[in-house]
Amino acid sequence: MKQSLAILLLAVVAFTPSCSRDPATSSSSASASEVTFLALPSDSKSVRYWNHWHNRIAVFETSEADFRSAFPSIIFEEIKEPKSYYVGGFGDTSKSPWRQNIRAEASSGLFYEQIAENGGGETILYDRAAGTGFYEYAAW
Repeated sequence: MKQSLAILLLAVVAFTPSCSRDPATSSSSASASEVTFLALPSDSKSVRYWNHWHNRIAVFETSEADFRSAFPSIIFEEIKEPKSYYVGGFGDTSKSPWRQNIRAEASSGLFYEQIAENGGGETILYDRAAGTGFYEYAAW
């Protein structure tokens, strides 16, 4: 019985396809070049990011002009109502930023959001008071 169970377990492990998706990466103190999913302005400071195949977040300090140059095809709107965005919870891949829910609120700046029916899409924000850019992508 034990031998049959061991053979069955070995067969299941051997023929189960492995997940080819890369594990999450995150940093609470990165350089702009470490954010591989987005071309941040090279002079960005206080760069934080989360990168997983279905969710990507970047938070970085930069000037408004450099922020705009990072997203040349985006038509931003002025923030009319306060918008919250993640500013903390980066660096530990076992706890995603949205689970820790450390947020700031922007009441002045630039905003763009394109959300699909499945809940995925992009949110891009510039907080003028903090000089902080925020980018979030979700597959769903």
